[in-house]
Amino acid sequence: MTYLPLPPLEQTLARYQEIVAPLLSEEEAARTTEVVAEFAAHDGPRAQEDLARRAEKADGDGASWLTDLWYASYLTTRTPLPLTSNVGFGLTWPTDDHGLDRAARLAHRFARVHLHHVRGEIDPQTSPRGAALCMQQWRYLAGGMRRPRPECDELLRGCEDAASREIVVLHRGRGYAVQVSDDAGRVVPLDMLREALRSVLDATGADDAPTTGWGPGEETPFPAWSYLGSDTAAHYEDEVLADADNAAVHARLTDALFVLSLLDDEADEDTHLRETGFRYGVAWPFKPVTYVVGLADPYTGMHVEHTVADGGTVQAVVGLAQDLPDDPDVPDEEEEIDESSTASGDDGTPAGTGVGRVEPLRWRLSDDVRARLAADVAAYAEDEARLRVRVLRTPIVETGGRRMSADALQQFAILHAQLRTYGRVRSTYESVDMREYQAGRTEAMRPVSPEAVALARALVDGDATAELLDAALAEHKRRIVECKKGEAVDRHLLGLRVSAAELGLSTAVFDDVAYARLTTDFLSTTSLGTDERIPRYVFAPTSEGGLGIEYGRRSTGEYEFLVIHGPERDADVEEFVDALRDGVARLADLVAYTD
Repeated sequence: MTYLPLPPLEQTLARYQEIVAPLLSEEEAARTTEVVAEFAAHDGPRAQEDLARRAEKADGDGASWLTDLWYASYLTTRTPLPLTSNVGFGLTWPTDDHGLDRAARLAHRFARVHLHHVRGEIDPQTSPRGAALCMQQWRYLAGGMRRPRPECDELLRGCEDAASREIVVLHRGRGYAVQVSDDAGRVVPLDMLREALRSVLDATGADDAPTTGWGPGEETPFPAWSYLGSDTAAHYEDEVLADADNAAVHARLTDALFVLSLLDDEADEDTHLRETGFRYGVAWPFKPVTYVVGLADPYTGMHVEHTVADGGTVQAVVGLAQDLPDDPDVPDEEEEIDESSTASGDDGTPAGTGVGRVEPLRWRLSDDVRARLAADVAAYAEDEARLRVRVLRTPIVETGGRRMSADALQQFAILHAQLRTYGRVRSTYESVDMREYQAGRTEAMRPVSPEAVALARALVDGDATAELLDAALAEHKRRIVECKKGEAVDRHLLGLRVSAAELGLSTAVFDDVAYARLTTDFLSTTSLGTDERIPRYVFAPTSEGGLGIEYGRRSTGEYEFLVIHGPERDADVEEFVDALRDGVARLADLVAYTD
C-alpha cells in the first residue's frame, strides 16, 4: 500500500496563497504574503522536519502522518455529534417487501457483511481504476464504540470474534439485545431473526409495556445521554456506569455489531432522512452505525459516526449488503443452527419456538439523574429543531457528449448561488476520497478558484463564455488531481500548525486572517456521485451560519441538492436555492450554446 505523501513545504505554501487569494482583499493578501514568507524562511522548515519524522514512524506502524491529527480533530469535538460531524444517510434498498420483513432482511444482510469482515472473508477493495484501497476503515464493522470522555473521547475497538454476536434493536425508545450469530460465528437464519424482531415488536406493543419518557412511571429512553455533547455525556457515563448492571448493559452495547432502529410513524422520505440525521432517539450516535427501517413505509437509512469511516467506505459496505442473495452465501451459513443454544430463558424476556435470544436492555437511573438528563435532552431537541433541510431538484446539464465533470458543473452552480445571494465568495469545502493510500481518509478540495469565480461572476452578469467555462473546468480537474496525488494543502497545513504549536514555534501564519478564511467552511459540500447505493444524506453545517450541501446526479435524470442550514440562514436560504436553480439553468444554456 502506498504511503500518504508529505508534500514539500515550499509547494504547499505557494499553493496556499493561490487557493486563499479569492477570499482576501488586496491588503489582506499582502499581509498573508509576508507571514508566509516569514514562516518559510524560519520556523516552517522545523515544523516540516517534525512532520517528516512523524510520517516515517507512522508509515512503519501502518498509519500515516495524518492519522493522529485526524483522530484528535474528531475526538476532541465537544458538541453533540449529530449536530457536528455524524451523517444521516438514506439507502437504496433492492427488496420490495415492507415492515417487519424488510427490517429482518436488511438486518440479516448487514449482519452477514459485518460477520464476513470479522471472519476475514471480505475481499480487498479496488477503485474504479483498479488501484488497491486501504481497508482500515472497515474495522467499524466489528462493532465497538466511541466513548465520550472529558476533553478527548476514546475509541473502543469491536470484538474480533464472530461467535455469539449481538445487535441492539431500538423501538419506541426501548432497547433489546438480539443474537445474530451462533457459537461458531455463523449468522442465524433469516426466519429466526425475523421472529426475534417480531418478539421485540410484541414486547413494545404489549398493553402492559411501560411507555418511555421522563415522567413518573415511564421507562428511561434507551438512547439516554447519547445525543449530548461529549463532556456532558462523559459525566453521565461516569455516574451511571458505576452501577454494575448499567456497566453490563453498556458493555453489550459496545460489543454489538450495530444498532437497528425501527420507526413506527409513516413519513415522506425527506422527513425520515432529516430525523435519521438529527432527531433524538433514532440512533445511538456514539456507535459506528445505526441502521434505520420504517415499519409503515419503504424507508431505509443509517446514522454513521464519522471518526473511523468515510462516505466511500460506507458506500462500499452498503453495496455488499445490497448485492447479497437472500439465501446464505457461504457454506457455514447453510448449516443448521441449534435453536436450543440461542433460545431465551424463562426470565420473562420475549421467547418462542424458532426465536433467537432476545433480551431487554434497561438503564437503572436515579430520579436526580433522570431529571437532569430530561432537561439536557430537551435542550438538545430545541437545538436540533432549528436545523432545516431544503431539497432542490433540477434538470441535469446536458453536455451533448462532451466530457465535462458533473461534479464541477454542480460546484459552479453552487458558487454562482453564493455570489448572487451574498455578493461575495467565502470558503467552500469539497471532500475527496484518499483511500488509495495507507490509512487514507479524505482531503479538502477547495473549488473556489479564480477561474471558477470568474465564470460565476459572468454567469451572474449574463456574459459567460466557453473560454471561461473551459478554464474553470481545467482548474477544477487540476485541483482534484492534486488531492488524489496527496498534494493538496489543507491537511498539510493542519499538520504544520500542530507541529509548530507543539514545538513552541511562531504560529503567525496560522493566526493570520487568511488561514481562518480558508478553513472556516461557509459551504461544506460533499457528493457520492450517483444514487445507486446511497441516494442522499444530511449533515450539519460545519460553521456557524454556514450551509451543508449534499449534491449528486440522480437516476431520474436530475441533479439533487440538499441544503442544510440553521436559523441564521432562514432569511436568505430561499434566495440561495433560487440562485442555485438559476445557476444550473444558466450553465445548461452556456453548454448548449458552446456545443
